[in-house]
Parts: sequence; structure tokens; C-alpha cells
Amino acid sequence: MVPDPGRSHGRPPVIPAAADETLVVTRLGRIALRRDAELVALPGTRARLLLVALALRPGRSRSAAVLIEDVWGDAPPRSPMNALHTQISRLRAGLPEGVPPAGPAGYRLALGPEQVDLTAARHSARRAGAALAAGDPAGAVAIVEQARGLWSGEPGAELPPSEPATELADLAAEYAGELDDIERSARAACGEFEFLQ
Repeated sequence: MVPDPGRSHGRPPVIPAAADETLVVTRLGRIALRRDAELVALPGTRARLLLVALALRPGRSRSAAVLIEDVWGDAPPRSPMNALHTQISRLRAGLPEGVPPAGPAGYRLALGPEQVDLTAARHSARRAGAALAAGDPAGAVAIVEQARGLWSGEPGAELPPSEPATELADLAAEYAGELDDIERSARAACGEFEFLQ
């Protein structure tokens, strides 16, 4: 097993940069945040679960009660609101200023879809499908190939069994399947029949 870079020095391990440098949150492999232009693994199971729960719906609020359920499941802490606030504070230390903000409806990850790898993959599948429908199979293949750079491992592998982990794995598999289907159709349209064999 290869040790994580930086672990021996007490620093969070650095993740190889994804293809898209606009990413702030990655979950299609190691769960990481962008800090000082590098993707750094997020330590702590609770912090990772909280980040995944928020990043499944970037820009949309989630109530404190739902987040507590996502992070602690059937074993909530004695003071769940205090524990949640502690985890939120840890996330804020690694995310851009004001993220995640609190509001009347709860907390939300105030990032654009292109800044979170899972939603970036979904948008790429839509763009590739649109390119194929518009008669540009080569363009569709190029979009798919770029989207594959968003994956760096098995989504959810760092998480314990939980609703966020299951949803992440299911959505990642769905988007990967969509990209595969588009690539097969696009390569067939380009005359690359060997790809289909």
C-alpha cells in the first residue's frame, strides 16, 4: 500500500489535481477540498459525510435535522446541534469564505455545479449527449474523455455505510453509465466499430 503524501509530516495528504482546476470539492474517488490550488484529502469520517451530504445538492439548503441524520445515522451524539456546528466549522476552515452559509432552511454548499465533480460529471454527460444529437460525435467523445478525468477512484469507498455514501455511489454509477453509452454511440457514428467489440 502506497502511503499518502504528507502523512508522515502530519499534513493532510495532497490529491493529484483533477483535470478541471475549477473543482473545489471532489468525491469521485478521494473526498477532498481545494486549498491553495491543490486538492487536499478531507480528514475525519464525520467531516467527509457532512461534505458529501451537502455536495450531493450544491446550492440547495439541507436542514440541520437531515444533516444530523446523514452524518450520525442511528447513533446521534448527546448534543447533536453542537456536534453539527463543530463539523460545519471544520468545513468552513477549508472552503471559500461563507461556505457553507446558514439560512432559515438550514445549510447549503454555496458552490456552482461546475465546482463539484459529481455535478460536473452530470453536466458533461448532458453536453456530450447534446453534441452527439447535434451531429458532432467527435466532440461528444472529447467531452466524455475529459469527464473521465473527474474520477480518481471508487466513489464512497472512504465512507461508512450510510445514506450519503449509497446516494453518491448510485449517482456516480448512473453518470458513468450515461457517459459509456454516449461514447459507444459516438464512436460508432465516427466509424470506430472496434470500440464496440
